[in-house]
Amino acid sequence: MFNQAIIVAGLESDLKGPGPFTIMAPYDEAMKQLTDAPDLTDEATAKDFVNAHVLRGEKLERDDFVDGEEITFEDDVERLVAVSESTIMIDNAEVLDVPAAEQADNGIVHTLNQTLIPPTP
Repeated sequence: MFNQAIIVAGLESDLKGPGPFTIMAPYDEAMKQLTDAPDLTDEATAKDFVNAHVLRGEKLERDDFVDGEEITFEDDVERLVAVSESTIMIDNAEVLDVPAAEQADNGIVHTLNQTLIPPTP
Protein backbone atom coordinates (compact mmCIF):
# COMPACT_ATOMS: atom_id res chain seq x y z
CA MET A 1 0.00 0.00 0.00
CA PHE A 2 2.85 2.39 0.79
CA ASN A 3 4.40 1.67 -2.62
CA GLN A 4 1.09 2.53 -4.26
CA ALA A 5 1.02 5.83 -2.34
CA ILE A 6 4.51 6.62 -3.71
CA ILE A 7 3.25 6.03 -7.26
CA VAL A 8 0.07 8.12 -6.79
CA ALA A 9 2.18 10.91 -5.24
CA GLY A 10 4.40 10.99 -8.32
CA LEU A 11 7.49 10.42 -6.17
CA GLU A 12 8.64 7.10 -7.63
CA SER A 13 11.33 8.52 -9.94
CA ASP A 14 12.38 11.05 -7.30
CA LEU A 15 12.94 8.32 -4.71
CA LYS A 16 14.90 6.30 -7.26
CA GLY A 17 17.19 9.32 -7.68
CA PRO A 18 20.64 9.82 -6.20
CA GLY A 19 19.56 10.05 -2.54
CA PRO A 20 20.52 9.08 0.00
CA PHE A 21 17.12 8.36 1.52
CA THR A 22 15.79 6.69 4.63
CA ILE A 23 12.22 5.55 4.13
CA MET A 24 10.13 4.48 7.12
CA ALA A 25 7.42 2.46 5.39
CA PRO A 26 4.44 1.36 7.46
CA TYR A 27 3.48 -2.21 6.71
CA ASP A 28 0.17 -2.77 4.93
CA GLU A 29 -1.75 -3.90 8.01
CA ALA A 30 -0.80 -0.67 9.81
CA MET A 31 -2.17 1.39 6.94
CA LYS A 32 -5.40 -0.61 6.89
CA GLN A 33 -5.88 0.13 10.60
CA LEU A 34 -5.95 3.92 10.17
CA THR A 35 -9.32 5.06 11.45
CA ASP A 36 -9.14 8.42 9.67
CA ALA A 37 -7.17 7.18 6.68
CA PRO A 38 -6.04 9.89 4.28
CA ASP A 39 -7.29 9.62 0.70
CA LEU A 40 -4.21 8.08 -0.87
CA THR A 41 -5.82 8.15 -4.31
CA ASP A 42 -5.39 11.95 -4.27
CA GLU A 43 -1.93 13.01 -5.49
CA ALA A 44 -1.39 15.87 -3.00
CA THR A 45 -2.62 13.81 -0.04
CA ALA A 46 -0.49 10.84 -1.06
CA LYS A 47 2.54 13.12 -1.41
CA ASP A 48 2.03 14.54 2.09
CA PHE A 49 1.61 11.03 3.48
CA VAL A 50 4.75 9.67 1.81
CA ASN A 51 6.83 12.72 2.77
CA ALA A 52 5.89 12.14 6.41
CA HIS A 53 7.84 8.87 6.15
CA VAL A 54 10.92 10.01 4.17
CA LEU A 55 14.27 11.41 5.29
CA ARG A 56 16.31 12.94 2.47
CA GLY A 57 20.06 13.24 2.61
CA GLU A 58 20.50 10.45 5.16
CA LYS A 59 20.78 6.68 5.07
CA LEU A 60 20.09 5.62 8.66
CA GLU A 61 20.93 2.05 9.61
CA ARG A 62 19.47 0.65 12.85
CA ASP A 63 22.69 1.53 14.70
CA ASP A 64 22.49 5.16 13.56
CA PHE A 65 19.35 5.99 15.56
CA VAL A 66 20.15 7.87 18.79
CA ASP A 67 17.91 7.83 21.84
CA GLY A 68 16.34 11.24 22.45
CA GLU A 69 17.27 12.58 19.03
CA GLU A 70 14.66 14.45 17.01
CA ILE A 71 14.73 13.85 13.28
CA THR A 72 12.95 15.99 10.70
CA PHE A 73 11.12 14.24 7.90
CA GLU A 74 10.22 15.68 4.50
CA ASP A 75 6.92 16.98 5.90
CA ASP A 76 9.02 19.30 8.15
CA VAL A 77 7.80 17.55 11.29
CA GLU A 78 10.33 16.63 13.97
CA ARG A 79 9.80 13.17 15.38
CA LEU A 80 11.35 11.82 18.55
CA VAL A 81 13.56 8.73 18.46
CA ALA A 82 13.57 6.37 21.43
CA VAL A 83 16.11 3.54 21.50
CA SER A 84 16.28 0.69 23.99
CA GLU A 85 18.23 -2.56 23.88
CA SER A 86 15.89 -4.21 21.41
CA THR A 87 13.50 -1.51 20.19
CA ILE A 88 13.66 1.63 18.10
CA MET A 89 10.64 3.93 18.19
CA ILE A 90 9.93 6.93 15.98
CA ASP A 91 7.26 8.80 17.93
CA ASN A 92 4.83 5.93 18.65
CA ALA A 93 5.82 3.73 15.71
CA GLU A 94 8.18 0.81 16.21
CA VAL A 95 10.90 0.09 13.65
CA LEU A 96 10.46 -3.62 12.99
CA ASP A 97 13.26 -6.15 12.64
CA VAL A 98 11.16 -8.39 10.43
CA PRO A 99 11.18 -7.89 7.60
CA ALA A 100 14.74 -6.65 7.82
CA ALA A 101 15.54 -3.24 6.38
CA GLU A 102 15.85 -3.30 2.63
CA GLN A 103 19.07 -1.85 1.27
CA ALA A 104 19.06 0.11 -1.97
CA ASP A 105 21.85 1.83 -3.86
CA ASN A 106 20.48 5.21 -2.82
CA GLY A 107 19.21 4.45 0.68
CA ILE A 108 17.39 2.13 3.02
CA VAL A 109 13.78 1.18 3.77
CA HIS A 110 12.74 0.32 7.33
CA THR A 111 9.33 -1.15 8.14
CA LEU A 112 7.13 0.44 10.82
CA ASN A 113 4.33 -1.17 12.81
CA GLN A 114 2.17 1.94 12.29
CA THR A 115 2.15 5.15 10.30
CA LEU A 116 3.81 8.37 11.39
CA ILE A 117 0.60 10.26 10.70
CA PRO A 118 -1.03 10.99 14.05
CA PRO A 119 -4.71 10.13 14.38
CA THR A 120 -7.10 13.02 13.89
CA PRO A 121 -8.87 13.96 17.15
